[in-house]
Amino acid sequence: AGAVPVIATIPPRGFLDPSSRPEAEFNTELVKTFRTARVPIAYLFEQLQTIPDRHAFLAPDGIHWARPAFKLTAGIWRDVMTQVQFALLDRPD
Repeated sequence: AGAVPVIATIPPRGFLDPSSRPEAEFNTELVKTFRTARVPIAYLFEQLQTIPDRHAFLAPDGIHWARPAFKLTAGIWRDVMTQVQFALLDRPD
């Protein structure tokens, strides 16, 4: 029907484990699975991990997002959807 699924990695959580091991391990498997299935991926975890201080994008509970995260993640979604749009429009037919 012309629908294109797009998946996103889950974001890091908490403040005590900078590498977010549980989320990193889950995302590794998620990416493997969806690359094999050729499903576009929005790399939220990977982009959020580049921010030195999680307090900038996580609420005090360490789970929910703070306001600055929404702008950042909107850019990540825009990037993946631009790739999807290009793939759909750049067809030889």
